[in-house]
Amino acid sequence: MKLKLMHISSGIENIDLETYAPDKAGFSIVIELEIGTEGSTGADLFRFTLCDMKGVINTISRDTDYERKRFVSLNGYNMVVVKDYSYQVLLKMVDEILNSIDTSNKSWLQIARQLNRHFYWEYQDEEDSRI
Repeated sequence: MKLKLMHISSGIENIDLETYAPDKAGFSIVIELEIGTEGSTGADLFRFTLCDMKGVINTISRDTDYERKRFVSLNGYNMVVVKDYSYQVLLKMVDEILNSIDTSNKSWLQIARQLNRHFYWEYQDEEDSRI
C-alpha cells in the first residue's frame, strides 16, 4: 500500500498555497492534507501549522499559557518551521514524510498513527473502538 496526498489546502484561511507570498512580519498558516492510499478514493484529514521563526514567536506569544505561566510546551502544536515559504518545498516535505511511513502489513489505523507523529489526525482523540 502506498500513501497518496489527495488534496492540500490552507483550510479555513483560504490561501492559494501555490501563489502565497508571506510578508516580512512572519507567517503561520494551517495546512490541511487529505491523505489516502493509491487506488482508493477515501482519505483522512491531517493538519499542521507551517511557519517561519517569526511565525513561531507570534504563535507562542498569543498562547494564553505562555502569557500566564511564562512558558509553553510546543507539544501538540504540530508545527513545521521553514526558513522561507515555498510551495514546492512544502510538497516535497509532505512527500518525504509520506514515503517514510512503513505501510507494509499495516492497518489504516497503524498507518494513521505513524502519520500522527507529524500531523494532527482528525481522529487522533477518538477511541480505537470508534475508528
